[in-house]
Order: sequence, then structure tokens, then C-alpha cells
Amino acid sequence: MKNLSLFRIIEILVFLGLIGTIVYMQFDTNNRTAARERDVIRISSLNQIRFALEEYKNETGSFPPCLYQKDGCVSLEGSDIMQVVPRDPLVNNQYTYAAIGKGSMCTGFHVGTSLERTASQALLIGSDAPPEPDSALCAGSDPDFSGLSFAPAGQPCAVAAGTAQPTDSAEGETCFDLRNRK
Repeated sequence: MKNLSLFRIIEILVFLGLIGTIVYMQFDTNNRTAARERDVIRISSLNQIRFALEEYKNETGSFPPCLYQKDGCVSLEGSDIMQVVPRDPLVNNQYTYAAIGKGSMCTGFHVGTSLERTASQALLIGSDAPPEPDSALCAGSDPDFSGLSFAPAGQPCAVAAGTAQPTDSAEGETCFDLRNRK
């Protein structure tokens, strides 16, 4: 009788262990799916921003020095072309943006965001552009960044370059960036 109850306890523990493993696997799959979906939103948002910036230039002759509204800076946000510029879907941060040119004549731009999935194929097709020096930026523009930078998902792309993807490096690129079409 004692052995039978010990056997039942072991059976129940094994059963609970299996259920726990299945629940964990499902949770992990859901997390990866959610990360993939957020990365798709980020990439789509940057493409929408690129399109809007190019339309802005077609209408005004120059790219805006700022992407988001801030005091004393002409921005894409709030314009007739894009009233609200998208933000990161995970942490609601602004996307990284630099306007390239002299004074108020912005002839180029660099926009980026950090992805969650370092295995994303998008990291292989981003611009991977190096940062422009401050002297090459429009008045009012934020500093430029490296298209090879690494930062946690949703955080601004950084100035320091990481290792280009594909890589197993802890400093592997997470920044997906786009430049204006020439």
C-alpha cells in the first residue's frame, strides 16, 4: 500500500512536470511570435516614414530637420503629409532620425530602430550606414547614429557600431536603418 501511494505521487509529479514544460514551450512560442510581430511593425513604420519624408521633400524641396515635433524645429510630425509619426510598439520611444545637409537645406536623412530579433533577415538589408559628423547635419537635427549599432529592442540606435549580422557576437547589430533614396 505504501509503495502504491509513493508511485502515485511520482506519477503526479511527472505529469505536472510535463504540463509545466508544455506551458513553458507555448509561452516561449507566443513571446517569439509577439517579438516577430513588433519587428514587422517597426520595419513597416520606417518604410512609411521613408515614403512620407520623400513626399515631404517633393513638396518642399528639402527634408525636415526633425522627425518629431519639438520647439524651434520643423518636423514631419504635424505636417500635412504625416500628422502623427509612428513610435516603437513595445516602449513607445521615438525612432532615431538624423537630417543630413547644411543649415535648413536638408538633402538626406537617416532613420532607424532597434529590432528584438537579431536573426531578423531585415538586418541583412538595412542601410548599415555609418554616422555622419555633426558638421554634415542640418540645423536642429539630432546626432546621427550607426546603422550597425546594437541596443535593446525599441531603444534608439547608437553611435557606436556593433558587428554586422549574421553574427553570434553579444554586440551583434540590432539597428534596422534606412537612408533616403538617391
